[in-house]
Amino acid sequence: MSNSPEHESSSEPLTARPGDAEPPTTSAAATWTGRLVPGVLRQMVIDHLQAHPDEAFTATRLSRIIESSSGAIANVLTKLTATGIAEEATSCPRTYRLARPTPAVASDDR
Repeated sequence: MSNSPEHESSSEPLTARPGDAEPPTTSAAATWTGRLVPGVLRQMVIDHLQAHPDEAFTATRLSRIIESSSGAIANVLTKLTATGIAEEATSCPRTYRLARPTPAVASDDR
């Protein structure tokens, strides 16, 4: 990396330090160009899916929106699907959306 001004940043890097009360906000993390604090990328993906509940996204499309690695986003989407927060909308290409609530099943207790 060169020492040219375009590579310098006027703000401090976004890192968690012992004793910090809260991790950085997702909006601050989105403008930072280094490693994200653990859990921030996951929350950024969830926030985007919640902002667009009727749309399905590939990891690549989300990576261009969030400006993060498509592989890391694919890993997050896999975990969100396993926990029921997101669901796979299509398998080819693999797209994901916010999981839709399952309708309550009426029990027949007669």
